[in-house]
Amino acid sequence: MAGALRHRGPDGWGLALDEGAGLATTRLAMVGIDDGWQPLRGERSVIAYNGEVYNHVELGAGFDLRTHTDTEVVLRLLEREGPHALHRCNGQFALAWWEPAE
Repeated sequence: MAGALRHRGPDGWGLALDEGAGLATTRLAMVGIDDGWQPLRGERSVIAYNGEVYNHVELGAGFDLRTHTDTEVVLRLLEREGPHALHRCNGQFALAWWEPAE
């Protein structure tokens, strides 16, 4: 999977394998250059993300964030509120979100 995407992101790649899912990313570093590696694992899920949420600073207020990325803000929103939280995100983005069933 990652090899097929390599031309889309020359700055790095990532792979997350869980039982039932595998997410691969390649990276063109624009925001969170030092700490924006993906796929990004949250407390109970993992995300592969591309794009930008313009209001991520506002949406991330109140979270104890580990990175400087809109990716983490989206992940935290998804874990707290579920997919309907995406309606509050102003931007252009695509994502794959894996939240294994308990």
